[in-house]
Amino acid sequence: MIPYLILLTIILTTACVLKPQLNRRNKRIYVFFISVCFFILAAFRAVTIGVDTRQFAGAYQSIASDGTLDFDKYRYEHGFVVLCFLLSRLTSNYQLLLIVVALFLTIGTGLFFYYFSKDVSMSFFLFVTLNVFFSYLNTMRQALASVFVIIAFYFFEKDRKILALVFALLAPMFHQTAWLFVLMFPIMLRRFTKRTFLGYAACTVLLFCLSGQVTQFIAFVMGKDEFYDPNHSESNYYGALIIFLFYTVIALTCLYFIRKKLKQGNDPNAAFFAHALMMWVLFSALGVKVEVLSRFGGYYALFIVALIPSALGLKDKRGQMIVEYGLCVVSFLYFMIICMCRPEWYGTVPYMFDFANTQQMFHSLMSVGV
Repeated sequence: MIPYLILLTIILTTACVLKPQLNRRNKRIYVFFISVCFFILAAFRAVTIGVDTRQFAGAYQSIASDGTLDFDKYRYEHGFVVLCFLLSRLTSNYQLLLIVVALFLTIGTGLFFYYFSKDVSMSFFLFVTLNVFFSYLNTMRQALASVFVIIAFYFFEKDRKILALVFALLAPMFHQTAWLFVLMFPIMLRRFTKRTFLGYAACTVLLFCLSGQVTQFIAFVMGKDEFYDPNHSESNYYGALIIFLFYTVIALTCLYFIRKKLKQGNDPNAAFFAHALMMWVLFSALGVKVEVLSRFGGYYALFIVALIPSALGLKDKRGQMIVEYGLCVVSFLYFMIICMCRPEWYGTVPYMFDFANTQQMFHSLMSVGV
């Protein structure tokens, strides 16, 4: 756990020194430096870091040994299989996969925070303490899909609709659940009113009661009955309930602070943020019954982490500071409790580097003249 605490310390102390909120130059330097720190932890980790990492490493080595691009043999999406195949032509060492994926994820996340967060230090801090980074280290395919989603959103905001569509369609090629975000996106562009809030609340209760049927339907649509079988995907009820309640408190707090913007209806980013918050809460509620359903909320987590500083913006700077510090302290306590009491949830504690395997990977690359 010590490397994560060091990372959090670097995030805060570097922010105090560089003051990224002052100008773009400082912000660029800060985002680059912190992104490098995230890259080091993600790229050079041992295969034991992340519950599913060993599974992906095994798939990579199997694809490397096959030497052919056989989509029917593997249950993974075509985009991930192609990525593994191309990288395995260079070396059969799975560390290359971890490094390339880490590079893509840290660049994508860093740029997203740079363009959309009003306080990048707070966003990076919450990125760790809300366990979004842990999810990245665990669910590699969905993490890749999430970054394609935020890239698509960036191009959509820049009114480059064709590129936005291209990246939106690339996301499901790495994890099929990304289709849900793509299909829900038009709804998230609509105004957010009290009726919208009540609609989300009703849907959350209804889908919670029908979570088993929801899971079976998703399994039928995606053709992954084993993976989404509710009999094999039940959650830790108390742990998932704590997460749901924690997310609900954060969502209600943010909605309270942006209520005036939502009432005026002239801020599309505020409406989008409100929709993301409610979707995040909805899927965390479903995760109380069936753990795998909570992963759908991962597509909204990055938006929430990036936009929370904007939502908490107040004219009273002292009051804003109290609220921001309060949220950071609570999220840090939540992070510490998960690390110490439930390290098996993400499989990221204790952390281990694997420099020996990284060295072997570079030797194998040099042997083939790369």
